[in-house]
Amino acid sequence: MQKISKTYLEKGWNTLYGIETYTNSIADDNKYEKAPNKKEKPVFPYDYKTQIAANSWGILKASPWGNTITKDIAIECLKNEQLGKDDISDMLCISFSSTDYVGHSYGLRAVETEDVYLRLDKDLEELLKTLDAEVGQENYVLFLTADHGAADVAAYLKDLKIPAGYLKEKLIEKELKSFVRSNLAIPY
Repeated sequence: MQKISKTYLEKGWNTLYGIETYTNSIADDNKYEKAPNKKEKPVFPYDYKTQIAANSWGILKASPWGNTITKDIAIECLKNEQLGKDDISDMLCISFSSTDYVGHSYGLRAVETEDVYLRLDKDLEELLKTLDAEVGQENYVLFLTADHGAADVAAYLKDLKIPAGYLKEKLIEKELKSFVRSNLAIPY
């Protein structure tokens, strides 16, 4: 697995298409995002030489390569386990989670987020073509789900004069406990 991870990270990460075509994003150089690899600015291209040298593979999950490796492994499982080759139903569950990590790191409107989805679309295309070839187009059922939606970065919304902010969980918890103590006479 380390060899595969290294192979992908050695590619770095640049946009799949010309950056000027990323029209569903705000500027690549903006104040609303942070890079998970701690580089000075979260802008393309990304170089992962430091992570490779340190054998630090965690950055994969916050790059499109995390999804691609997941797709590669799923295809190998499909083939090597001979899924769909007999009369017994098989189930293969795959979680493409890099979109989540990228979205949390860079934000909903980031070029990085748009790019990771464009690349995921290509990964899904390859997976579906493999399913068609290995199992047969009429011989499988596919379910697509998501664990949650996403919202714009609160600071971005505020700059657009849209009311937004973040919950202060500790403050809410403190105030709730105080309310319960004073109004319901329940000791804490």
